[in-house]
Amino acid sequence: MKRVLVNGTFDGLHKGHKALFEFAKTFGHLTVALDSTERIRELKGPNRPFFELSFRLKCVAECGWVDSLEVFSSDEQLLDIVRRHDIMVKGSEYRNKPIIGGEDIKVIFFDEIVDISGQKLSSSTLYQDFSSR
Repeated sequence: MKRVLVNGTFDGLHKGHKALFEFAKTFGHLTVALDSTERIRELKGPNRPFFELSFRLKCVAECGWVDSLEVFSSDEQLLDIVRRHDIMVKGSEYRNKPIIGGEDIKVIFFDEIVDISGQKLSSSTLYQDFSSR
């Protein structure tokens, strides 16, 4: 069975994430690697993540398609995780962008889910919309 990897923050799980996991699971044993709280703060600022790591892990684990979970705090740790897998599934927004470990693994792109207005679903966009009200 192929070892499949999806990685991200998953800070506010939404139907786009769930569709990504369901799609990725069709390729084999699915591992989801989540950014640590410290890494998210470094990359996205002091007000992120919205949800602590333990809650994000619980939400992802309860999706039903995920076979195992990992946490990483650096590019090097993510690269080590990537190298233990056969396939990485990324959202189509990463097409033509650098992907950590992308040269070491087969990358399959998932077309993003859009809402009724045609806007792509992302946790950042959802929270920006909510906080601006």
